[in-house]
Amino acid sequence: MRQSATVAASVALFAVVGWSTPAEASSKTYSFKNISTDLDPGETATAQEVGANINMIVSDAGTSNGNNVVEFVFQNNNTVASSINQIYFNDGGLLGATMNIIGGDNVSFEPGASPPTLPGWVDYFGPPGPPPSPTFAAQPQTPQPQQNAINPGEELAIEFELAENKTYGDVITSINSGMSGAFDPETDLVVGLHVQGIGPDGFSASFVVIPLPAPVAMGLLGLLGVGAMTRRRFMNSAGSATTA
Repeated sequence: MRQSATVAASVALFAVVGWSTPAEASSKTYSFKNISTDLDPGETATAQEVGANINMIVSDAGTSNGNNVVEFVFQNNNTVASSINQIYFNDGGLLGATMNIIGGDNVSFEPGASPPTLPGWVDYFGPPGPPPSPTFAAQPQTPQPQQNAINPGEELAIEFELAENKTYGDVITSINSGMSGAFDPETDLVVGLHVQGIGPDGFSASFVVIPLPAPVAMGLLGLLGVGAMTRRRFMNSAGSATTA
């Protein structure tokens, strides 16, 4: 069953009905790495494993209103306890003004994030200054954020209508550029996660996107495009989603 909710924050309308889809869908899968530096050695090892078992699949999702659409699917493939509670997009003008959040039966997200910026950003990307506010962010809906988070075996999709004349290829280029370790707010796209309730001790850690190891990527070739979960669609329009 699907539910829809629309929050008007721009002139653009992100229409579900009437989208066109590419004749041959393109997609690329990424993984994540831990960037938290305040963990003990055992927690660091567990966080590394957790990040390696979270995938982000970036796909060409056709067009809407004459602009290209790209979908980001976040999959928690862990067996250890872990809840993806915040997702951050730091973007230099590639993503458009509309974020479309698609949850599953047990996953329900809304715009905004608390904390408002990715913890550990400065330790990883370095100074000067405070971490930049994300262009878009999403977190579980209250009053039960832990239950609505992306827990093991669950997924969440977020779609963006891209800025004018921007393409799926531009998104991939910007993601790859953002993995260099020196963030350029004009050109890079960095996706970060804040994961809570990790393992029996329930600690938290932050992650940034990295390339998927080649052997794992080969094993996923036959699985892309297969939907394992029912999704519900929530329509949200926002130029910035940085508040709780």
